[in-house]
Amino acid sequence: MPVFSPSLPWLLVKPLLVLVAPLLPLWHSYFSSTRTYTNPILEGNHADPWILQHDNTYYLTPTMPDGTVGVFSSGTLDNFTGVLPSTVWVPPNTTTGVWAPELHRINGEFYIYCAVQDGYEDADRRMHVLRGTDTQDPTAPFIDLGQIGTWDSNYAIDGTVLQHPNGNNYFIWSGKESRELGTVQYLYIAEMCTPYSLHSDSERVVIHSPYWPNGTRNERQWSTSNPVYGVNEGPQILTNNELTFLVYSACGSWDPCYSLWLMGLKNSTADPLDPDSWWSKDDEPVFFASEVTVGTGHASFSRDANGVPYITYHAWDADAPAGWTSREVRTQRFDFDSEGIPVFPSAVAAGVELPGAAGQALTRKTSSGAASGRCLPSQHPRNQKFTCPWTWQLSTRVVDSDIWEYHGSSGDLDASRWRACAQDRRVYFVRRWYLSVGRVFRISRAQCLAA
Repeated sequence: MPVFSPSLPWLLVKPLLVLVAPLLPLWHSYFSSTRTYTNPILEGNHADPWILQHDNTYYLTPTMPDGTVGVFSSGTLDNFTGVLPSTVWVPPNTTTGVWAPELHRINGEFYIYCAVQDGYEDADRRMHVLRGTDTQDPTAPFIDLGQIGTWDSNYAIDGTVLQHPNGNNYFIWSGKESRELGTVQYLYIAEMCTPYSLHSDSERVVIHSPYWPNGTRNERQWSTSNPVYGVNEGPQILTNNELTFLVYSACGSWDPCYSLWLMGLKNSTADPLDPDSWWSKDDEPVFFASEVTVGTGHASFSRDANGVPYITYHAWDADAPAGWTSREVRTQRFDFDSEGIPVFPSAVAAGVELPGAAGQALTRKTSSGAASGRCLPSQHPRNQKFTCPWTWQLSTRVVDSDIWEYHGSSGDLDASRWRACAQDRRVYFVRRWYLSVGRVFRISRAQCLAA
């Protein structure tokens, strides 16, 4: 049997590989740091943004202007421009809207927690739980499992889940003292029995209010345009190693003074159901209006592919009309101080270039059984769908910057999802990625035939 003997070229190349190999992990970071993005990261009037990262994809679920629940997906958390939402649930009454849908993954399944108006008045708004029909795809349809709340069934919005290190899950939401249309919102907590229910004997516990401990109003947590409204809402969990924080919004969401405030558990073994287990910073907000951007609130927190933390929030330009119709989804990176406490930046203006978040690059993969080198018309009505001979898979490494992406395994470019051009049915859309930035570009069938 012949013995392998390395050739001279290999002996020369091997030392170079030893030198280059430690630099390969920096390749992705380099391109991510040279890319930039601008706010807003999603076109149009959207609010209450929530981002969940699952596998190599970021899923954004904001309050939708059409009153439905929509899921946007992207390979990077700082750019959802041009992405069409997947409508995963439509409420019985879209005119009252679905507020602040949050997509969570618990016990291997997807759940969306959202506020739905079950009656004729805003006082009838309650928290609902939706469960995904596909455990691997949060853009598939969801079904309504009904209300989640304590036995008293009071007003409830902005529910979120604290998945505690002790193994228990806790539901935290914004509510009012009674079923009547009150004007003061508190933060409540209760232990969960399942991802879609609380224990039958659960009592809601107040963990924060817009009052000082002596009963007087903390004026900065009350609406400036309508001072009868005291607001604590939009609670969000933020963790940093063993530290658990709760970031919430105060002041009116329709006011420029809308801002984020900070509280947290005193230690990792503290009982979340005990109000004394929580500390709170009540003297001033931690993220608030700047000279150029106002209405900064209802945030969520995620990390890019390099682990850099980002705060995603809604806000509007200081010179725009105040109110809900001006809200946009924005994001900025933030940091933690030496004690692990979050330090948030000043809210920048729309259009300001910021260093891009590290995302997931894409590699091309030839699909089996596909006609080589051709885009074949399918049997779709009006011939608005074509089948291409490739599928695409996500990768954590940067590859050629001029590549095309399709989410799926069939290679089928669906007109309803990719905004096919009705005027020219031979034209469809794919998303083209440039250094991990997702953008929508038009590509002709002729171009695909030539690919």
